[in-house]
Amino acid sequence: MIDYEYIFKETISYYFKDDFSLPPMDKIKVNTRMVVATTLDEYLVRLNKGFINVKLEERLERYFVELLRDEWFYQWAPIRWAYATRLLYNPKASDGDIRRALDIIIPLANEGYPNALNDLAYAYCYGIGLERSYEKAICLWVIASTKGHYNAQEALKQECYLSRSKELPEERRLFLVRQVIRVLVRENNVRVTDSGPELDGVPLGARTILKKLYSEHKRLCKAVEAKAHLRQANGLWYSDEDNPYNVGTKWK
Repeated sequence: MIDYEYIFKETISYYFKDDFSLPPMDKIKVNTRMVVATTLDEYLVRLNKGFINVKLEERLERYFVELLRDEWFYQWAPIRWAYATRLLYNPKASDGDIRRALDIIIPLANEGYPNALNDLAYAYCYGIGLERSYEKAICLWVIASTKGHYNAQEALKQECYLSRSKELPEERRLFLVRQVIRVLVRENNVRVTDSGPELDGVPLGARTILKKLYSEHKRLCKAVEAKAHLRQANGLWYSDEDNPYNVGTKWK
């Protein structure tokens, strides 16, 4: 198994010298850049799960701009995102900083980059640099969650139990509830059959939550399907392809 913490120490101490002086970019071999970029990529993945290296953070803060000026490093989405996310979440960020962060995050989100989707959801949820839209935030968190983004999954679980999410249109609420069920099913190794989840052996807290969500899921499916049938009956254009919430499909 790779000891990434050792790699962090050795690679970063090679690249970011202890005196905080940055070697000239043209002196760094491509294979060394690859090691650094891959190391930073892995570090950012682990950062989302709670791992943090204070010394590395200090050096990154100092050298991010210079890293991004280097065309080789700029091609790495994690490097661009890491710079932008620090601007976005900085409580002292100016309007210009926020705009610069979003100019990087929005194209990455459009490419389906999970970290950027999560950050864009945060920006929409709290109106940071964008017009506040709770519905857009939930949709973006759901998409990031389906890509395995841990923070997005945690955000959805939290939002699912808040009163504001219960005020969402039924289609959006269904979108949210279905994804939270999927997350909880995976986390608790729940076996799912056509009749629903088998909850024997599942911890009491998770079992109680899943029962409530599964019941709500069935109710929302019926309500959304009824609306879809009403639209058809009224002669509005509707087809199986125009079904963004997967109405009538299994959630497992």
